[in-house]
Order: sequence, then C-alpha cells, then structure tokens
Amino acid sequence: MKRKKTMYLQGLLGEAQEKNLIENDLKGIGWKIESFKIIAYNFDEAQDNTYVARLSTQAELIPTTAQFELNTVMGLATYGGGGNTELLDMASVIVDELYITNCTMTATITDKRINYQIVLGQYDIDSTEQIVAQVKHSQGLA
Repeated sequence: MKRKKTMYLQGLLGEAQEKNLIENDLKGIGWKIESFKIIAYNFDEAQDNTYVARLSTQAELIPTTAQFELNTVMGLATYGGGGNTELLDMASVIVDELYITNCTMTATITDKRINYQIVLGQYDIDSTEQIVAQVKHSQGLA
C-alpha cells in the first residue's frame, strides 16, 4: 500500500444530519482516516455541553450509542468545554462510501449544528488489498 495524497474535508452539519462524504468507485484506491475534529457552530452553548459526530461506511439512522465495535464505524469525534476528542479506526481502509453524522442529542442544546474537519490519506492498493477490505466490511471483520 502506497500513500498518494491527502484530502481535507470540512463543512457544516445540521441537527441529526447525515452527509455522504466519499463515493469511492475507483479500483485500486483506498482511504484512511488520519484526523477527525468537530466544533460547535454556536459558541453560546458550547462551554457547558458536548457535541458528537460519527464517521461510518454505512448510512444509518442517528445512533444513541457510540457503536465503535461495529465494523462500519470508522471514527467518533466530540467537542465540549473547549476540548476535542477523537477515536479513529486507524487500521481499516475505506474502499466504498464514507458518511458523517451529527449525533448531538443533548436536550438543553438549542443549536446542535457543528462544523467538522476530516483529514484522509489516499492510498494505492492492489487488487488483493481491495478484496480483503471489501470482504472485511461485508462480513463484519474490519
């Protein structure tokens, strides 16, 4: 596996919004998540609350738990009280789609919008690596 380039993704997510970030239909190309950060859109409520976002290879309803044990969950990011935390699947190669979901559910937050920034590494992968990644994701082994 050879690293080719870096891609930066950033944007705004509304309350309970999910967005498709990548549709990878290219053979021989895989992506790895290198960084995932979020920050509250409205600072008025940010110091006393926690905001949550999730990266997944599968479109889903808004989860109420982290579900990091699932093969489809690639990363979680939180922001609260001025600090950022991320939990990333550093081993998996994304060969299909990648979605981001705003999972912020705290009832006391009136403006749940978040800004996000994701850094992805693009890799050349051979046909064997591509097949292994697809099988792992389809069988829940990643």
